[in-house]
Amino acid sequence: MFLLTISTSLFCLILYLLMIYTFNSVIKNYYMNPNAVKARDLNIYNEFREFVNLKHIKTTDKKAIQEWVQQNGPLYLEVGNEKQWYEYGYYEFSKDFKNQAPDETASSYFRLDFSDMSCDIFISDFSQVTVRDTCQTIALVTVFAIFSLVMFWDSGQKMKKIRIISNGVKIIEQTGSTPVIPIRSNDELGYLSYGIQSMSQSLIQKNILEEEAFKANYDLITTMSHDLRTPLTVLLGCLDLMQDYQNLPAEQVSQYLALSVEKARQIKTLSNDLFQYFLVFTNEELHIQLKKCTVEELIRCCLSDFFYLLQNEGFQLELDLCEEGTCMLDFNYFQRIVDNLASNLIKYADSEIPLQIQLTNTDYLRLAITNQIRKKSTIESNQIGLKTCRKIMDRIGGKFVTRKTDSSFFIEIEFPQYQDL
Repeated sequence: MFLLTISTSLFCLILYLLMIYTFNSVIKNYYMNPNAVKARDLNIYNEFREFVNLKHIKTTDKKAIQEWVQQNGPLYLEVGNEKQWYEYGYYEFSKDFKNQAPDETASSYFRLDFSDMSCDIFISDFSQVTVRDTCQTIALVTVFAIFSLVMFWDSGQKMKKIRIISNGVKIIEQTGSTPVIPIRSNDELGYLSYGIQSMSQSLIQKNILEEEAFKANYDLITTMSHDLRTPLTVLLGCLDLMQDYQNLPAEQVSQYLALSVEKARQIKTLSNDLFQYFLVFTNEELHIQLKKCTVEELIRCCLSDFFYLLQNEGFQLELDLCEEGTCMLDFNYFQRIVDNLASNLIKYADSEIPLQIQLTNTDYLRLAITNQIRKKSTIESNQIGLKTCRKIMDRIGGKFVTRKTDSSFFIEIEFPQYQDL
C-alpha cells in the first residue's frame, strides 16, 4: 500500500509537470504568437468601438469604460492623446493620469473617435492568464482523478483479499483444517495470509501432538497399571502366606521373602520409570532448591554410592578426581541423575573395559564419564533416562552433554557455578 501510494504520487507529479509544460508550450507557440495576439487585439478593438458608438461614450466616461473592460477582460486599455492618458484595468480602476504615451511595442495601437474627441487606444490582452489557469485546473483534475482511481482500485483489491482471508479464518474456526488462501502478494495482506496458514498448520500439528501425547499417557498408565498389578499381586500373596510363618518351613519362608524383595524392587523400578516419563514429557516445573556444594560433599553424598554400585556390578573404575571446587546443586535431583547414569552403565557398558571418570575444576566443575559400549546387548534404549538427566540439569542451570560413536559413549556434566548471594 505504501509503495503503491508513493509510486502513484510520483507518477501523478510527473504527469502534472508534463501537462503544464505541454500547455505552456502550446500557449506560447499558438495562443501567444504575434498573429494570434494581433487578431485578438483587433477583435477587442472592434467590440470596444461598437460599444463607444452605441453608447455615445466620451473620454470622460471613465466609469462606463472601466465596467466594459472588467466585463471583457482580462485586458488593459489605455486611452488618450498627446496631452493626457487614462488607464483602465481588468482588476481595478486606476484614477492616475499618465503624462506620457505608453510603450507601443507592448500593446496594439488603434485610433478611435469618441463622442467628444478622437483618441489613440493601446490594447494589452491578458487572456492567456485565464487559459493558463484553466490548463492548470485541467491538469490538477486529471492527476487527482488518476490518483483517486488507482487508490480506489487498490482499496477494492485490498477488500477482496480481506474477504478471502476472512473466509479462510472461518474455515479454520469451523473445520480446524488448513485453508488455501490464494494470496501471494508481497504486501501486508500477503504476509498476513501466509502467517494465518502457518499458524493453522502449527495449531493442527499441536493438536496432533496433544492427541498423541494423550494416547501415549493413556497407554502408559494402562500398561503401568497392568505391570504394577502383577508384582503387587505376587507380593501381597507372599505376605499373606508369610503371616502364618510359624507353620511354614524356614526354607519356604526364605523363598517367599526373596520373592517379596524381588517384586518390591520391580515395583520401585516401574515407579521410577513412571516418574522419568512424566518428567520428560510434561511441562511441570521442578521444585529446585540449590545449595552450595563442595567437591568433598559431592563425592561423599552422591558419587561414592555411584562408584560402589558400579564396582559391585564388576566394573573397574579409573578415577581422576580434583580435590577442591564448589558449585550450586540440588542433592535430591542430582541423586536421580546418578541413579540413571548407574542404571544405563550397568545395562549398556562393557564391564570388561575400565570406566574413565574425571572430575575437574577449571572455570567450573565438570564430571566426565567415558565407557565402551557392550557389543552384545539385547536391551533397547528408549533414551528416557538420558532425557531425564538433561532436563534436570537444564532446570538446575548446568549442562548435560552426550556423545556416541560406534564403540564408545561419552557423558559430560557441567555443574552451575557457585554464586555467593
